[in-house]
Amino acid sequence: MSTHPLQHALVKLAPILEKLEQWFWPEEHQIDTTKLIIYTCKPLPGNLKSSELKQWTDLQVKTQSPFISGGAYHYVSRHALHMWFAPTPLDGIPETARQSALPDGWHSVQGRQACYKQHWQRGVLMTCEVTTNSETAVPINLEGSSWAVSRKIDKAVKTPGNWLLFCALLVACTGLWYVSAAVTIHIQQQMAEQQAQTVTEQMGERVSQLDQLKNNQSLMSQLSSWTNEYSSFPETFAALAKSMNMQGSWKMNQVNWQNKTLTMEFIAEQVDIAQLVADLEANPAFIEVNIRPFVAGEGWIVEAKVGE
Repeated sequence: MSTHPLQHALVKLAPILEKLEQWFWPEEHQIDTTKLIIYTCKPLPGNLKSSELKQWTDLQVKTQSPFISGGAYHYVSRHALHMWFAPTPLDGIPETARQSALPDGWHSVQGRQACYKQHWQRGVLMTCEVTTNSETAVPINLEGSSWAVSRKIDKAVKTPGNWLLFCALLVACTGLWYVSAAVTIHIQQQMAEQQAQTVTEQMGERVSQLDQLKNNQSLMSQLSSWTNEYSSFPETFAALAKSMNMQGSWKMNQVNWQNKTLTMEFIAEQVDIAQLVADLEANPAFIEVNIRPFVAGEGWIVEAKVGE
């Protein structure tokens, strides 16, 4: 297994790895922000084996410290050894080692208690000096990825067996997350369908009641206005009979009521047809009046049509 793909994967998974590191080794990620610390770095000598590099690193930490019984912290990057020294034992990782890397160049950074003038190059802190507080200093970032903290989990996943185990664990966690999400969505969908069905049933009852109310209102409206829509036979017949009674006695043979038109056959011995027509046409209830004989003598047919 080549180191390039593995290193690339570790960079991509840095946020997850740091969370796992804090869960498994929380005591090793405390940050010391109270002590004034001296920082220095030295280039790594070439052609050193891993065991020789560790011996050289331990020797540098012992010989470079200006304090007899002080505290020290170190980090080995790809090209240099980075060391932090304090006059008393450290209470955690120095804040300038725990901070996130800054872009190349000089920066003024405000720590929790001290202000630092830093020079960065390719994500590595080259120099760090304690200075007076500056109004242009940016607050130190201790929430992002650390530039100089060795994660134990990195060493664990670099072995082939542990790397495969880690990948399997990651896949299992991802699968569990998807299954949990699918189950949650399914439960929410069922709950939504049940709520929709309940609302539909409740709304169905209300819609039925509203339909019944509208039907009843429509029937009442038709009942109150049927005389205006279709006219009334009794009222029309009464108006016609009133005008005929003024002409004397008469006898009705048959009567027909259709399409707002009253047709009646009657017999009268003495009737002034012209006056009867005039009386009926003068009645505002009639819009059209016709009278014609149906047999020789005294038989007549009168047709009176009413309006809207």
